[in-house]
Amino acid sequence: MRNLAAKSRVTFDKWEARAKNVKDSLIRPVLVLFGKIGLSPFLASLIALLLGFLAIYMFFYSKEWFLLLIVSSVVFDIIDGALARFENKVTGEGFWIDFAFDRILLFAMMVAIYFTKGMDDFIYLAAPILYLVETIIYIFIHKKIFNITVRTIYFVMVYFSTFYATLIAVITDVINLLLFLSYFIYESSTSSSRAQ
Repeated sequence: MRNLAAKSRVTFDKWEARAKNVKDSLIRPVLVLFGKIGLSPFLASLIALLLGFLAIYMFFYSKEWFLLLIVSSVVFDIIDGALARFENKVTGEGFWIDFAFDRILLFAMMVAIYFTKGMDDFIYLAAPILYLVETIIYIFIHKKIFNITVRTIYFVMVYFSTFYATLIAVITDVINLLLFLSYFIYESSTSSSRAQ
């Protein structure tokens, strides 16, 4: 069973590496340009975060500006990791900065929606709470299991329907929590069988 889990993780890692290589090759001209003007991966992450917060603010005033800003934020979020790989500046700190910025932004959007749309509707409260719990758990086991992320899908769906975007977020969080639970059950059963 442990061998199967290890093989699954290796397969996922290979697939993820291939996907990153394809994405990086598609945006290579942009990476060259940003490298020439001195845009660092951290600065790209920071721009993505700031554009995201500006998008959340604009969500309440202009859906068109929200969409433009959130797409720009996602583009910079894609570029930060690709730029780090392109410039051979991949670090553990960079991973955590990108992770934290992404999570903060998505959590802020969920909370904003809760306070404006759903204080009477349980699903709008469940989304940020489940997301926070999932994030805390993922911090401790991120190298051992993958999780499903819906950041881009969530923000695009918010443009069309806050309810369905929130529903997708809740469903994804529940699936991730079930994945985490299965991981913990598997780990506890293998550690108890090794102890015997």
